[in-house]
Amino acid sequence: MDANNPTNLITIFENAHYQYLNETVLRENLLLRTFEENFTEFEKKLYQFFLSLSELSEDDKDFEFDYIWQWLGYNNKASAIRVLQKHFIYGVDYADDGNVVVYNTGRGGQNKLYLFISISVFKRFCNVSTTPRAKDIQNYFLKVENILLKFIGGSILDFYPNGI
Repeated sequence: MDANNPTNLITIFENAHYQYLNETVLRENLLLRTFEENFTEFEKKLYQFFLSLSELSEDDKDFEFDYIWQWLGYNNKASAIRVLQKHFIYGVDYADDGNVVVYNTGRGGQNKLYLFISISVFKRFCNVSTTPRAKDIQNYFLKVENILLKFIGGSILDFYPNGI
């Protein structure tokens, strides 16, 4: 964790580009085809984002919280920190870098606290947040769950009443 060079989770999201699958892959993989046909453009981007995050460690606390609360649509950091403190445990789910940076704004200094969270806490934070973007992410998780349960239960064909 380095306050001078934090990992920006949101940059990973912004750089995630959904790769449209060719017909052969879609024909051979019914689950991917179902995702492709049922996701909105934003959900496709989320899919690619979470797919790229799956290559990283779920529990390393190296993602800077400042980028996340703004991206989720909180009006201020204090509101986001209240949600973080209410639902998560300091030192277990999130941490700071141990330093408080003081910025001189001409009227005196302002403290800046750098908080870091893990990927798993980011996902859970999205689920307890009430911002519009968090709601979109929650709906994405529910849609993925619904598709996977139907796929596992063998009723994926419910998505294709006219056949595949």
